[in-house]
Amino acid sequence: TDSKSTVVTDDSSRLGVKGDETLGRGLKAIYLIEMPVDVDQGGFSTATTTATSTTGRDVYAGLQGGWGTVRLGQFNTAYKNLSTGLEVFGDTIGDFTHSTFQGETRTANTIAYTSPSFNGVSFGLESSRGETGTTTEANPMVATVSYTGGPLYLGYGRVDLDVSGPTAGASTEYQKFVASYKIGGVQLFTVLDDLNTETGSADSKTNHYGASYTMGNNTFALTYTKYDAKTVDTDATQTSVGWVHALSKSTALKTVYTKIDNEPSASRVGRIIGSTTSSSGALAATSAGNDPSGLQLQLSVSF
Repeated sequence: TDSKSTVVTDDSSRLGVKGDETLGRGLKAIYLIEMPVDVDQGGFSTATTTATSTTGRDVYAGLQGGWGTVRLGQFNTAYKNLSTGLEVFGDTIGDFTHSTFQGETRTANTIAYTSPSFNGVSFGLESSRGETGTTTEANPMVATVSYTGGPLYLGYGRVDLDVSGPTAGASTEYQKFVASYKIGGVQLFTVLDDLNTETGSADSKTNHYGASYTMGNNTFALTYTKYDAKTVDTDATQTSVGWVHALSKSTALKTVYTKIDNEPSASRVGRIIGSTTSSSGALAATSAGNDPSGLQLQLSVSF
């Protein structure tokens, strides 16, 4: 089942508008709306969106003041944001959050509060409503706390799903611990993720470790992710190595190599690196136990 392919791909491109309005007395109204852009296909449309849709991206309005920020809408959870700054290969073939970590989502129907920093400590509280009124409805509650002080960053997050009824054995609790430390141009970081279910049959742990070295406009990095599942022979690892060259503050060239090692009954896949309209862009195992790998050269522009 071995196969090789060379593709031109798009990964997480988006176009949006964000801003704020000063209301007086230290209060501001804030807003953001994003649309996904499929660069290699030449438009806004993908398998899950249309030219007028914002499916899968952030859309919110809120209020901000010295007391913190409140937002309403659909957006990345505070749980996900805990480790976003540690994704040295984020939005590339080496992204460790795809198909491994739990709670790495955006949620709709969300109300969220983010505190200001208190001597480096901040926290977040969120609730998302399922709005179906059924006993199998999931109404996740998210709580996070983080500390930033000099070269040290620490964070802890928890997600509880309020699920009852016949699907109570589904995902019910996530926990994540993150840490990073900078020494000159060297940064060491780790993200530890733990999924617990009511029945215990789908429990899993994912541990991610990485190191990067920045010298001028160049960053070299190595990451290793271990997925440990409850089921026998379904563990997997992902190893990525790469080089990021900043051409400017907004433009970068990235070269990343990633390899996934699956146990005999595992078929974990890598980051989707192609159009969502075609499976050919996925770093996927063609069968259980298959070990896919890929090399990606990416041009990234932010404006």
